[in-house]
Amino acid sequence: MIGILLLFHLPAICQRDKSIADADSVYRNPEIPVLFITDDCGKIEDADYRQCSEKQFIKALFKIPYGNITWEESPENTKLMISFIIEKDGSVSSVKVLQSVDKLIDDKYMEFLKNSNWIAAQNNGITVRTEYFLPVQLDSQ
Repeated sequence: MIGILLLFHLPAICQRDKSIADADSVYRNPEIPVLFITDDCGKIEDADYRQCSEKQFIKALFKIPYGNITWEESPENTKLMISFIIEKDGSVSSVKVLQSVDKLIDDKYMEFLKNSNWIAAQNNGITVRTEYFLPVQLDSQ
């Protein structure tokens, strides 16, 4: 069984690149962050949808099936780091493993991210592309 500790909050782990000024660039900390789309939080217009959406994203990460995947745990291979871009249409692109734990586990997270749906971020009223980093601390116990 694999235990997961997420060290994750999308806006908090990204830093703003102040030199970026147009909608075709990739932002790291836009004024209005992305929103994970889920059916478990009511209507998107609801005031508490954003907070519920963030919780549902984390819950979805915990539900990623691993089957019988095991790996030899060491301090060097327990943290998975993935970068990805939320496009202006809410799709996910450029999913990359920056720090690997195990190829099968890496692939499960990458597949989940590629198939997730989002509402794109906005900056100065313009829908923008946004880059995020997802650090996940794994425990093989």
